[in-house]
Amino acid sequence: MSPLNLIKMLSIKLFNLFRAGTAILLCGLATAPLADPLPVWKSAIISGSQRLSFFSMLKTKPPGHEAYLKRLMRYDGLMHRPGQGPQKLLSYVGLKPLIGYDSNINNGLPGDEFNIGKFTFRTDEEDQAKAGMTVGARATGTLLYSVAPAHVLKFSAYGSYEFAPEHSLSKHAVGASACLGSHVASYTWIDSCAGVRIAEKKNASVEEVYASLGGSQAFATGWGHHEAKWAFKRSFRDDYPKSYINLGLLSAVPDVGALYTGVNWGEEIAGKHTSRWGATASITRPVFKRKTTLSISYGNFGGGSHFGEPREDNQYNVNLKSQVHKNVAVSIGYSWNNSNVAFYDENSVLFGVDVKSISF
Repeated sequence: MSPLNLIKMLSIKLFNLFRAGTAILLCGLATAPLADPLPVWKSAIISGSQRLSFFSMLKTKPPGHEAYLKRLMRYDGLMHRPGQGPQKLLSYVGLKPLIGYDSNINNGLPGDEFNIGKFTFRTDEEDQAKAGMTVGARATGTLLYSVAPAHVLKFSAYGSYEFAPEHSLSKHAVGASACLGSHVASYTWIDSCAGVRIAEKKNASVEEVYASLGGSQAFATGWGHHEAKWAFKRSFRDDYPKSYINLGLLSAVPDVGALYTGVNWGEEIAGKHTSRWGATASITRPVFKRKTTLSISYGNFGGGSHFGEPREDNQYNVNLKSQVHKNVAVSIGYSWNNSNVAFYDENSVLFGVDVKSISF
């Protein structure tokens, strides 16, 4: 057996072993014994969804739920009286440090050489992907208004800057959005949003304006409380416009936690290498009394080419995030890309520290 075939065989074995280990970890996380009971309404709260929490609180009415439910109703516009003008419900400005690891901070090429027919070409070192630790900060701001009964208007803005000392490279991003959330029926919501985002780093920049229409529906089954979500988004960039569709189901399951499954589709753009479709799944639950999330995702990318050869990539991600302190969460993961053009095959470690924002 040639060395190349041996390497390929070992890679396949290791990949299958990694997938099996991920499946075992996911099952173990879902069935690990809990230090305290986890009723369905607590699973809804740790899901992070205000709407699922609202639905679950109304259905179960746990002791002391009144104050929490009143706050949820207020943020949903349900306390707004007819004839009243806009009322400010929330104003927030936050600042948080960013600590992470970027496997391609300069949007460089993943390999140092590639083949076209019988010819081998080497890439300049300056153009190759640079990886390293990044540090920076992120500022966010939010304004939430109740504009009519069961209608709230949310304005959000953010800005971030990160620097990689090892390579003296930086990246930054800014964005803003406005969303109208409408509680149109007992457990049905519609969201209408518009926004803009700008992101820049070496060799890459994105300027995008977008509009989206989505919604959610809460309901109950014999095994938990659920929120079905959908969204259609249309983005406009200088180089191309693109449409997206997202469908997801968020479930609060007693003694298990919060489960999420979702699929997404993106319009294929001829001549551009962009996302086409994908799927994601996650579970969030207490582990040793710490909120922990395990997520897995898959994405298919295509539409572009490599020197005339159509290119298609399949990207996989596994990530584990745990609340190690009331103000700090740490995440670690692994990402790998399988391409029909071997030059774009790559693997990378994911790492991040999420520190709670300081509010003003």
